[in-house]
Amino acid sequence: MTGEIKLNDKSRHTVLIVDDETINIKILSDLLKDDMQVLFATNGEDGISTAHKSHPDLILLDIMMPGMDGYEVCRRLKTNPKTKSIPVIFVTAMDHTQDQAAGLELGALDYITKPFDPDMIRAKIKNHIVQTAKTIAATAAEAEAMPATSGGDRRSTPREVGG
Repeated sequence: MTGEIKLNDKSRHTVLIVDDETINIKILSDLLKDDMQVLFATNGEDGISTAHKSHPDLILLDIMMPGMDGYEVCRRLKTNPKTKSIPVIFVTAMDHTQDQAAGLELGALDYITKPFDPDMIRAKIKNHIVQTAKTIAATAAEAEAMPATSGGDRRSTPREVGG
């Protein structure tokens, strides 16, 4: 993959917002809708389901939600092979360092506290999406560069001496 990654290609970049407060979803959606496709869920269960179905490029996840909190959502996403590679950013009012550490230990990529600065959140999201895309491209390039080996090619498999 070469060239600059453009965030205005809505077919390429999708963000899932998981928050029980519709005002927070609206604020974040309004900030991001010009640059990417925005999906949302208003509870943890729906957030997990939407992540499984649509495999977004990034998840913005609130922590304080009724029922399943954001920590549990993140834990479930990160232990599921289908969703574990989706980057998660917590967007929450919980601003203590122990809260941030708990989220990062669960596998979240970043932690943004409310109220947030619109320019800061756009920059962080863009940077994380671009970095994730570069990592995926580099991994794909490495996989392509590896010589293919098959069980039928005896030259590529070790043999026992004298056998």
